[in-house]
Amino acid sequence: MSGKELKINLLNCYSDLQRAAIAFYLNPRGNNHQVFLSHACQILKKVSGRKAKVFGKLIALLAKKVDLAPENQKINFADKILTTGILIKGLDKR
Repeated sequence: MSGKELKINLLNCYSDLQRAAIAFYLNPRGNNHQVFLSHACQILKKVSGRKAKVFGKLIALLAKKVDLAPENQKINFADKILTTGILIKGLDKR
């Protein structure tokens, strides 16, 4: 994968995680956030590298925990999703 493709994939993953955080914050009982989280995981599977695999596992773990979270914890989980996205966005600066 070239550097440009890597950057595009990481930015797409970042934007999916932003959408997931907003969708979860606005409607924690809905399932739109799961769609965005699963798409972010699919993007990270295309990207090679140990860090990308770790972040993919972290997103999968967040996707499971988000559905079990009480509604008063929605800000914390939205924050974790956004933080993960910001860290992923910085992966292309190796």
